[in-house]
Amino acid sequence: MSETKSRPEQILECVTILAESWRQKITPITVRAYELGLSDLDIDAVKRGVMVAIRDCQFMPSVHELRKLSGAAETRIDAKDRPLLAWQAVRGAISKVGAYDSPAFDDAAINATIRELGGWPLLCDTPIDEMHWLEKRFVATYSALCSVKLPSDQTERLAGIIEISNGREGYASAPIPVAQIRCLTSPNVAGEPVTRRLEQREVPKLTGPHFASEKLAERLTFDDREPDPPVVPPKSKEQQLADLKRLTNSRTAIADQAN
Repeated sequence: MSETKSRPEQILECVTILAESWRQKITPITVRAYELGLSDLDIDAVKRGVMVAIRDCQFMPSVHELRKLSGAAETRIDAKDRPLLAWQAVRGAISKVGAYDSPAFDDAAINATIRELGGWPLLCDTPIDEMHWLEKRFVATYSALCSVKLPSDQTERLAGIIEISNGREGYASAPIPVAQIRCLTSPNVAGEPVTRRLEQREVPKLTGPHFASEKLAERLTFDDREPDPPVVPPKSKEQQLADLKRLTNSRTAIADQAN
């Protein structure tokens, strides 16, 4: 990494090296998030953090993780930088946690934003070529939700595929993998995602449009089998004679009209 380059160019080079090492796709907003999150650090410290990450980390480090590897202390995050840093936490969780576990971001606005965008499994299922548009939607939604008081049912942890399936199939005591994710944008002390097991009876109500649609589909069941023919009682001899007489009279009337 050349010393003659400007600081933004050197940050771009650092992020590119990280992305290439883990074969991750980056966008201009991704680079901007790292630039903002590392703005108070000496560029040499950032480079040392990159080298440590390549050597010791299993996954591409988030902004907060790279700060730790660069030897930085905790700092207060500026409000205008929060959406980009929150998105980096989400991207890291997509690759580290996956759609099957239930993530609990300790930044409540992240939980609410993902729930607003359709839920955790839907977010994880976004194709790579559409991730740029999802990033813009997340940043805009997160920015809006950060400025309002959020109800508790919107900020609770998100449901992964296993938790949704357990709730749908009625497994009252099945274990659920829950990933507690501490974020740089949270007032809490940040750290690595940790997965622990919870029992289904500890799980709050499941919410999200994808889950609601599944439950509705379960209630709307259709039977496409042919209905049984109605049971017709046999006619008596008198009824058969009366039907024959009406048919004969009808044919006679039609013949008379024709003549």
